[in-house]
Amino acid sequence: MRIRKLILKIIDHKITPYILLTLLALIILSPLYWMFISSFKSMGEIYTLPPTFFPAKPTLEAFKSSFHFSPVLTYFKNSIIVAVVATLVTVSFATLVAYSLSQYRYKGSGLVTNMFLVFRALPPMGMMLPFYILLLAFHLINTYTALIIFLIYLNFPLAVWLLKMFFDAFPRELIEAAMIDGCSRIRILFRIVLPVTAYGLAAASVICFMFCWNEFFAAKIFMSSEAMRTIPVGVYSFTGEEMIYWNEICAMGVMAFVPSGIFFILCQKHIVRGLGEGAVKA
Repeated sequence: MRIRKLILKIIDHKITPYILLTLLALIILSPLYWMFISSFKSMGEIYTLPPTFFPAKPTLEAFKSSFHFSPVLTYFKNSIIVAVVATLVTVSFATLVAYSLSQYRYKGSGLVTNMFLVFRALPPMGMMLPFYILLLAFHLINTYTALIIFLIYLNFPLAVWLLKMFFDAFPRELIEAAMIDGCSRIRILFRIVLPVTAYGLAAASVICFMFCWNEFFAAKIFMSSEAMRTIPVGVYSFTGEEMIYWNEICAMGVMAFVPSGIFFILCQKHIVRGLGEGAVKA
Protein backbone atom coordinates (compact mmCIF):
# COMPACT_ATOMS: atom_id res chain seq x y z
CA MET A 1 0.00 0.00 0.00
CA ARG A 2 2.84 2.38 0.85
CA ILE A 3 4.56 1.62 -2.45
CA ARG A 4 1.33 2.31 -4.34
CA LYS A 5 0.87 5.65 -2.54
CA LEU A 6 4.49 6.54 -3.27
CA ILE A 7 4.05 5.75 -6.97
CA LEU A 8 0.85 7.81 -7.16
CA LYS A 9 2.57 10.68 -5.36
CA ILE A 10 5.44 10.61 -7.86
CA ILE A 11 3.05 10.49 -10.82
CA ASP A 12 0.98 13.41 -9.46
CA HIS A 13 4.03 15.56 -8.72
CA LYS A 14 4.23 18.68 -10.87
CA ILE A 15 7.85 18.05 -11.86
CA THR A 16 7.21 14.50 -13.17
CA PRO A 17 5.99 15.57 -16.65
CA TYR A 18 9.09 17.74 -17.12
CA ILE A 19 11.38 14.86 -16.20
CA LEU A 20 9.60 12.49 -18.59
CA LEU A 21 9.67 15.06 -21.41
CA THR A 22 13.38 15.68 -20.78
CA LEU A 23 14.15 11.96 -20.99
CA LEU A 24 12.05 11.64 -24.13
CA ALA A 25 13.83 14.62 -25.71
CA LEU A 26 17.23 13.09 -24.90
CA ILE A 27 16.19 9.80 -26.52
CA ILE A 28 14.92 11.55 -29.64
CA LEU A 29 17.87 13.94 -29.97
CA SER A 30 20.63 11.41 -29.21
CA PRO A 31 20.85 10.11 -32.84
CA LEU A 32 21.09 13.71 -34.11
CA TYR A 33 23.84 14.46 -31.59
CA TRP A 34 25.75 11.33 -32.58
CA MET A 35 25.46 12.20 -36.27
CA PHE A 36 26.67 15.73 -35.56
CA ILE A 37 29.77 14.76 -33.56
CA SER A 38 30.61 11.90 -35.94
CA SER A 39 30.74 14.33 -38.86
CA PHE A 40 33.71 16.04 -37.15
CA LYS A 41 35.62 12.81 -36.44
CA SER A 42 38.37 11.23 -38.50
CA MET A 43 37.86 7.80 -40.04
CA GLY A 44 40.16 6.25 -37.42
CA GLU A 45 38.25 7.76 -34.53
CA ILE A 46 34.93 6.58 -36.01
CA TYR A 47 35.97 2.95 -35.53
CA THR A 48 37.62 3.51 -32.12
CA LEU A 49 36.40 1.26 -29.29
CA PRO A 50 35.08 2.32 -26.87
CA PRO A 51 33.46 5.11 -28.90
CA THR A 52 34.19 8.73 -28.05
CA PHE A 53 31.25 10.96 -27.15
CA PHE A 54 33.08 14.07 -28.33
CA PRO A 55 35.65 14.35 -31.15
CA ALA A 56 39.19 14.08 -29.77
CA LYS A 57 40.52 16.16 -32.67
CA PRO A 58 37.63 17.86 -34.47
CA THR A 59 38.20 18.06 -38.21
CA LEU A 60 36.30 19.19 -41.30
CA GLU A 61 37.87 16.46 -43.41
CA ALA A 62 34.56 14.60 -43.80
CA PHE A 63 32.85 17.71 -45.19
CA LYS A 64 35.74 18.37 -47.58
CA SER A 65 35.69 14.75 -48.78
CA SER A 66 31.93 14.92 -49.34
CA PHE A 67 32.30 17.87 -51.69
CA HIS A 68 35.37 16.34 -53.35
CA PHE A 69 33.98 12.89 -54.10
CA SER A 70 30.34 13.76 -54.82
CA PRO A 71 28.34 16.61 -56.44
CA VAL A 72 26.72 17.77 -53.20
CA LEU A 73 25.35 20.99 -54.69
CA THR A 74 23.70 19.00 -57.48
CA TYR A 75 22.03 16.76 -54.90
CA PHE A 76 20.71 19.80 -53.07
CA LYS A 77 19.47 21.39 -56.29
CA ASN A 78 17.58 18.22 -57.25
CA SER A 79 16.04 17.89 -53.80
CA ILE A 80 14.92 21.52 -53.71
CA ILE A 81 13.36 21.34 -57.19
CA VAL A 82 11.53 18.09 -56.48
CA ALA A 83 10.37 19.00 -52.97
CA VAL A 84 9.20 22.52 -53.79
CA VAL A 85 7.35 21.59 -56.99
CA ALA A 86 5.73 18.49 -55.46
CA THR A 87 4.64 20.45 -52.38
CA LEU A 88 3.17 23.34 -54.38
CA VAL A 89 1.23 21.04 -56.72
CA THR A 90 0.04 18.79 -53.89
CA VAL A 91 -1.16 21.56 -51.60
CA SER A 92 -2.74 23.56 -54.45
CA PHE A 93 -4.90 20.70 -55.72
CA ALA A 94 -5.51 19.32 -52.23
CA THR A 95 -6.91 22.72 -51.20
CA LEU A 96 -9.52 22.63 -53.96
CA VAL A 97 -10.45 18.99 -53.29
CA ALA A 98 -10.61 19.38 -49.50
CA TYR A 99 -12.69 22.56 -49.76
CA SER A 100 -15.18 20.94 -52.13
CA LEU A 101 -15.51 17.85 -49.92
CA SER A 102 -16.00 20.01 -46.84
CA GLN A 103 -18.34 22.77 -48.00
CA TYR A 104 -20.16 21.25 -50.97
CA ARG A 105 -21.12 17.81 -49.77
CA TYR A 106 -22.97 15.35 -51.94
CA LYS A 107 -24.12 11.77 -51.68
CA GLY A 108 -20.98 9.67 -51.33
CA SER A 109 -18.63 12.52 -50.35
CA GLY A 110 -17.96 10.81 -47.01
CA LEU A 111 -16.94 7.64 -48.84
CA VAL A 112 -14.58 9.66 -51.06
CA THR A 113 -12.98 11.21 -47.98
CA ASN A 114 -12.48 7.79 -46.40
CA MET A 115 -10.97 6.49 -49.63
CA PHE A 116 -8.25 9.14 -49.38
CA LEU A 117 -7.31 7.73 -45.98
CA VAL A 118 -7.31 4.19 -47.41
CA PHE A 119 -4.96 5.21 -50.21
CA ARG A 120 -2.66 6.90 -47.68
CA ALA A 121 -2.59 3.69 -45.63
CA LEU A 122 -1.30 1.66 -48.57
CA PRO A 123 2.42 0.87 -48.18
CA PRO A 124 4.43 3.03 -50.61
CA MET A 125 6.82 0.18 -51.37
CA GLY A 126 3.92 -1.86 -52.74
CA MET A 127 3.30 0.84 -55.37
CA MET A 128 6.90 1.14 -56.57
CA LEU A 129 6.71 -1.55 -59.24
CA PRO A 130 3.40 -0.37 -60.81
CA PHE A 131 4.69 3.20 -60.85
CA TYR A 132 8.01 2.14 -62.34
CA ILE A 133 6.27 0.22 -65.15
CA LEU A 134 4.01 3.19 -65.94
CA LEU A 135 6.81 5.74 -65.81
CA LEU A 136 9.01 3.51 -67.96
CA ALA A 137 6.24 3.22 -70.55
CA PHE A 138 6.01 7.03 -70.73
CA HIS A 139 9.84 7.42 -70.83
CA LEU A 140 9.86 9.39 -67.57
CA ILE A 141 12.46 7.37 -65.64
CA ASN A 142 15.41 9.48 -64.49
CA THR A 143 13.45 12.74 -64.74
CA TYR A 144 12.15 15.19 -62.17
CA THR A 145 8.63 14.46 -63.38
CA ALA A 146 8.82 10.81 -62.33
CA LEU A 147 9.70 11.55 -58.72
CA ILE A 148 7.35 14.52 -58.49
CA ILE A 149 4.38 12.42 -59.70
CA PHE A 150 5.09 9.74 -57.10
CA LEU A 151 5.50 12.29 -54.30
CA ILE A 152 2.21 13.93 -55.24
CA TYR A 153 0.52 10.52 -55.10
CA LEU A 154 2.16 9.83 -51.74
CA ASN A 155 1.26 13.13 -50.04
CA PHE A 156 -1.99 14.14 -51.72
CA PRO A 157 -4.34 12.03 -49.50
CA LEU A 158 -2.67 13.31 -46.31
CA ALA A 159 -2.88 16.93 -47.49
CA VAL A 160 -6.58 16.54 -48.37
CA TRP A 161 -7.34 15.00 -44.99
CA LEU A 162 -5.50 17.74 -43.07
CA LEU A 163 -7.00 20.62 -45.05
CA LYS A 164 -10.52 19.21 -44.90
CA MET A 165 -10.24 19.25 -41.12
CA PHE A 166 -9.64 23.01 -41.21
CA PHE A 167 -12.33 23.72 -43.79
CA ASP A 168 -14.84 21.74 -41.71
CA ALA A 169 -14.18 24.13 -38.83
CA PHE A 170 -14.75 27.23 -40.97
CA PRO A 171 -18.07 28.99 -40.17
CA ARG A 172 -20.61 28.15 -42.84
CA GLU A 173 -22.46 31.42 -42.12
CA LEU A 174 -19.59 33.51 -43.54
CA ILE A 175 -19.69 31.56 -46.81
CA GLU A 176 -23.45 31.93 -47.10
CA ALA A 177 -23.23 35.66 -46.39
CA ALA A 178 -20.58 36.09 -49.07
CA MET A 179 -22.71 34.18 -51.58
CA ILE A 180 -25.67 36.46 -50.81
CA ASP A 181 -23.41 39.46 -51.51
CA GLY A 182 -22.69 38.01 -54.95
CA CYS A 183 -19.22 36.47 -54.44
CA SER A 184 -18.36 33.50 -56.62
CA ARG A 185 -17.25 30.23 -55.04
CA ILE A 186 -13.66 30.69 -56.17
CA ARG A 187 -13.57 34.25 -54.82
CA ILE A 188 -14.99 33.08 -51.50
CA LEU A 189 -12.24 30.44 -51.26
CA PHE A 190 -9.34 32.77 -52.04
CA ARG A 191 -10.59 35.99 -50.44
CA ILE A 192 -12.37 34.72 -47.33
CA VAL A 193 -11.62 31.10 -46.47
CA LEU A 194 -7.88 30.75 -47.19
CA PRO A 195 -6.77 33.90 -45.27
CA VAL A 196 -8.55 32.56 -42.17
CA THR A 197 -7.20 29.02 -42.55
CA ALA A 198 -3.66 30.13 -43.48
CA TYR A 199 -2.12 28.32 -40.50
CA GLY A 200 -3.66 25.05 -41.61
CA LEU A 201 -2.37 25.60 -45.13
CA ALA A 202 1.12 26.32 -43.75
CA ALA A 203 1.03 23.17 -41.58
CA ALA A 204 0.03 20.97 -44.53
CA SER A 205 2.72 22.57 -46.72
CA VAL A 206 5.50 22.02 -44.19
CA ILE A 207 4.52 18.41 -43.56
CA CYS A 208 4.38 17.66 -47.29
CA PHE A 209 7.72 19.38 -47.85
CA MET A 210 9.41 17.33 -45.13
CA PHE A 211 8.07 14.08 -46.60
CA CYS A 212 9.24 15.09 -50.08
CA TRP A 213 12.67 16.21 -48.88
CA ASN A 214 13.34 12.96 -47.00
CA GLU A 215 12.01 10.50 -49.60
CA PHE A 216 14.68 7.89 -50.34
CA PHE A 217 13.32 4.74 -51.98
CA ALA A 218 11.45 6.46 -54.82
CA ALA A 219 14.44 8.70 -55.55
CA LYS A 220 16.75 5.70 -55.53
CA ILE A 221 14.54 3.69 -57.92
CA PHE A 222 13.33 6.40 -60.30
CA MET A 223 16.57 8.43 -60.53
CA SER A 224 19.20 6.19 -62.11
CA SER A 225 21.98 8.68 -62.91
CA GLU A 226 24.18 10.49 -60.40
CA ALA A 227 23.24 13.88 -61.87
CA MET A 228 19.60 13.30 -60.89
CA ARG A 229 20.14 12.02 -57.35
CA THR A 230 18.54 13.79 -54.42
CA ILE A 231 20.26 14.42 -51.10
CA PRO A 232 18.99 11.25 -49.30
CA VAL A 233 20.35 9.09 -52.13
CA GLY A 234 23.56 11.13 -52.09
CA VAL A 235 24.03 10.25 -48.42
CA TYR A 236 23.62 6.56 -49.24
CA SER A 237 26.27 6.78 -51.99
CA PHE A 238 29.02 6.80 -49.34
CA THR A 239 28.22 3.19 -48.49
CA GLY A 240 31.04 1.31 -50.23
CA GLU A 241 31.39 -2.37 -51.05
CA GLU A 242 34.26 -2.92 -48.61
CA MET A 243 33.62 -0.31 -45.91
CA ILE A 244 31.18 2.39 -44.88
CA TYR A 245 32.44 5.95 -44.63
CA TRP A 246 30.45 6.84 -41.56
CA ASN A 247 32.01 10.25 -40.97
CA GLU A 248 31.21 11.36 -44.54
CA ILE A 249 27.69 9.92 -44.29
CA CYS A 250 27.18 11.90 -41.09
CA ALA A 251 28.63 15.02 -42.69
CA MET A 252 26.17 14.67 -45.58
CA GLY A 253 23.40 14.00 -43.07
CA VAL A 254 24.21 17.23 -41.20
CA MET A 255 24.18 19.21 -44.45
CA ALA A 256 20.90 17.57 -45.49
CA PHE A 257 19.35 18.33 -42.10
CA VAL A 258 20.29 22.01 -42.00
CA PRO A 259 17.90 23.34 -44.72
CA SER A 260 14.92 21.25 -43.59
CA GLY A 261 15.73 21.90 -39.92
CA ILE A 262 15.87 25.67 -40.45
CA PHE A 263 12.66 25.53 -42.47
CA PHE A 264 10.93 23.55 -39.73
CA ILE A 265 12.15 25.85 -36.95
CA LEU A 266 10.93 28.93 -38.81
CA CYS A 267 7.53 27.36 -39.47
CA GLN A 268 7.00 25.39 -36.25
CA LYS A 269 4.76 28.12 -34.83
CA HIS A 270 2.47 27.77 -37.84
CA ILE A 271 2.51 23.96 -37.61
CA VAL A 272 1.65 23.85 -33.90
CA ARG A 273 -0.99 26.56 -34.17
CA GLY A 274 -2.48 25.10 -37.34
CA LEU A 275 -2.71 21.52 -36.13
CA GLY A 276 -3.84 22.66 -32.69
CA GLU A 277 -6.66 24.84 -34.03
CA GLY A 278 -7.79 22.17 -36.45
CA ALA A 279 -7.83 19.48 -33.77
CA VAL A 280 -9.75 21.61 -31.29
CA LYS A 281 -12.32 22.96 -33.76
CA ALA A 282 -12.84 19.66 -35.52
